[in-house]
Amino acid sequence: MSTKNKGHIYIVDDDLEMRNSLSRSLGFIGYDVYSFADPKDFLQIKEMYSPAVILLDMRMKEVSGLDFQRQLLEKKVSTPIIFISGESDKSEIIQAMKNGAVDFLLKPFDLSVLEKSVEQALLISKSQSADLEVQAINVEKFNLLTAREKEVCMLLIEGLKIKEISERLGVTIATLKIHKARVLKKMGTKSTPVLLRMIDPIKHLV
Repeated sequence: MSTKNKGHIYIVDDDLEMRNSLSRSLGFIGYDVYSFADPKDFLQIKEMYSPAVILLDMRMKEVSGLDFQRQLLEKKVSTPIIFISGESDKSEIIQAMKNGAVDFLLKPFDLSVLEKSVEQALLISKSQSADLEVQAINVEKFNLLTAREKEVCMLLIEGLKIKEISERLGVTIATLKIHKARVLKKMGTKSTPVLLRMIDPIKHLV
């Protein structure tokens, strides 16, 4: 889901004053802001806008920011995360970054610093959205292959040679070359290495 705007920011912080302050400031400079006091409410979102960033408090009463970050990873939520915290030890910061956080800001921080970090995160989000669109197109292309062509395609990206695939599938090399040519044409490439880059990210989807 997407709309034309500067970007979407999801604030997850049980500090009412901080939520209100961030919502006002970020909304004023052109972002669409959604705030949540309880991480569980955030998880009820059925579909998130894009590009987006999550501003996540490290110290919340119900769940720590690190634990919630892990929950998001388990649920395959890839939206970039910026941690905000009044106090955190070095190990928390290191773990948050290891888990993929874009930045870690200690309260109080200047709005200009936050905006710069948000812009960086939104660029990442836009890149992720573009990648997903390409993957969706490649899934559609793959689904147009015949059953035999799909078999040939998957064996090609495994690195098998034409002769090896021919023997495994029990077809002649001449027939297999025809299948390969059709696979490449339908997928829109003339190169097996490019075919690998197209199929590898969507193997779990096809």
